[in-house]
Amino acid sequence: MSLIPVFDIGDTLVPSRKFAAHIIEDELRQRNHRPVHSFDPDKFMMYDPEQISRYLEKYGIEGDAEKLANDCRERYIEAFEDLMLENDVFDFFAKCNREFGTIGIVSDNTLKAKELMENLLNKHGVEYDTIVVSDEVGVEKPDPEIFKAFIEKRDEEASEFVYIGNDAERDSGAVDAGMEFIWTTQFDNVNSTYEGHAINELDFQELEATIREVEK
Repeated sequence: MSLIPVFDIGDTLVPSRKFAAHIIEDELRQRNHRPVHSFDPDKFMMYDPEQISRYLEKYGIEGDAEKLANDCRERYIEAFEDLMLENDVFDFFAKCNREFGTIGIVSDNTLKAKELMENLLNKHGVEYDTIVVSDEVGVEKPDPEIFKAFIEKRDEEASEFVYIGNDAERDSGAVDAGMEFIWTTQFDNVNSTYEGHAINELDFQELEATIREVEK
């Protein structure tokens, strides 16, 4: 029996940070009617009003950090389905289901994001079993409790899952919960590094080959 993939959401699947940074810059250009300094998601956290406030103060830009965070999240949610389609994520998930078993998702995210993902997977006919987000568990990765919360909802043992994520420092917390881990670096690796198994893109054949290596 093959390892069953469990996925993060964000930059593991689509170019989230790059897209969100563009949204913040676009919102500020529209409100200030002038060019603004590039928003670097490696220095400032998206969706976090405090981090956005630091960015505004650093570059002397007028703006409401709380509103920017909310608007950024709303625009990202509106565009998320298109990003998933553009990157063939639904087809990729369907292939994983056929080959490995029913996928799951664990993400540092909100209940609203969970509902969005559930609706999109249902809309595109992609089977899944369990989505767990930090908002409902009360902890974030790398705390193993978020992964354990997922495992408790599934029929399989922790050792039967492999977690795929782009932030090695946080996502490899899956190992502490008994899962395997594969690091993916296609869109953004969050300046993290990992010495174990990795893939360069969310390609089915590459993932399949890497899972076989993990299983050896």
